[in-house]
Amino acid sequence: MTSTYHSGATFFDTELHKCVFWIWNDPRVARALIDYRYHRLEQAIEFAKSTGFSGARFPEASNDRGTENGPHYVLSYPDAKTTREWSVDEVLHISADVCYALHCYREVTGDDAYMTTRGYRIIAECARFAASAFEWSDAKQAYVVNSVMGPDEYHYHVDNSFFTNYLLRWCIRLAISSAGHEAFPDVPKAELDDWLAISDRVYLPWMSVGGVSIPEEFEGYAKLPDTELRITKKRGPQFVDESERESAEALRNFTSKIVKQADVILLMSLFPDDFPADVKRAAFAFYEPRTVHESSLSYGPHAMVAADIGKTSDCADFIARASRYNLDFTPTADYGNGLHLSAYAGAWQGLVQGLAGLRIERGRLCFRPRLSPHWDAYRFAVHFRGRRLKVTVPANGTVRVECDGNALPTQRSADGRVYVLGGIE
Repeated sequence: MTSTYHSGATFFDTELHKCVFWIWNDPRVARALIDYRYHRLEQAIEFAKSTGFSGARFPEASNDRGTENGPHYVLSYPDAKTTREWSVDEVLHISADVCYALHCYREVTGDDAYMTTRGYRIIAECARFAASAFEWSDAKQAYVVNSVMGPDEYHYHVDNSFFTNYLLRWCIRLAISSAGHEAFPDVPKAELDDWLAISDRVYLPWMSVGGVSIPEEFEGYAKLPDTELRITKKRGPQFVDESERESAEALRNFTSKIVKQADVILLMSLFPDDFPADVKRAAFAFYEPRTVHESSLSYGPHAMVAADIGKTSDCADFIARASRYNLDFTPTADYGNGLHLSAYAGAWQGLVQGLAGLRIERGRLCFRPRLSPHWDAYRFAVHFRGRRLKVTVPANGTVRVECDGNALPTQRSADGRVYVLGGIE
């Protein structure tokens, strides 16, 4: 946000929303955001060491020096009551988020020079942290991560957050796949073997919903009672009752299935091709009605997944909510938290990566275009491998891609994917 509400701190939305937007729109800005992390890598290494880990642990709330900016305790006024703030200790996915943004940057720009001089070192140190976050469970015969908080800030002290475990494993696998590059830092064979062993045996909780196995937000989530969300015009379409509201404001752990913001859905928006369509549909149908969308970060991922499963009307609705967050926020009087920039980046992601289905597949630009019942057509521009492309999706659902005023050849596959040809791979 543009206000002083978070004291200028950087959170995971920088990498998963704003940086992704800039990667596709102005890679120089994206590189500057990644440079912010690189130039604070030593602080991340020290933070990991001071908290009992190896490698580089980027803080949950990072200040301009790269050190933890979040409070361990919150003092309320005027009763001077002290409340423990757990996110500083329990959010462990930030380093993997940084690697996600870095990986996206390399895929879109092809900037191998940056990877050689800076990127591979970031990945290596983040993988070291990720590996050290896991511990072996004899009971599960798998590697686990206990007592964490995922993106859903209503639940903490949770074991095996699906999002956290998945991202940490992905980070380790990214390092393993990068280790053969000559610029990758030297990693002892024993350490690399350890990474391989961990990544092959990570515990991920699943639960059955309507006969479909979907990610369980965290171990034990399925056993929590349901609490019906009530409708209100005060804070958007969904809100919790007063007792739950008191728990949220007092930073008490929620004891129901109510979700603050996109968590499993956020994961599916980051890795849309990692989950079968029926799993994404079942997960969306289960989690969205239980999500309060208390954070402006929630709408973009929901828009992306809604489009991915063919719920294009819902996608357009989430895009509108994200893009109009400040305009529609109530109460507006004396609102001082500034602009929700990551919400706007999420709206862009909902349109471009959601409705248009923008992907990179085996180095090629690819679209899976869908139309919204609310719009006759839509268009946008992206940067890819040093070229600025204008993309139009007209009413007939085709894709037109132009570069320097000339239409680029495309090829449509049997499943509706549109690949851009013309030598920009």
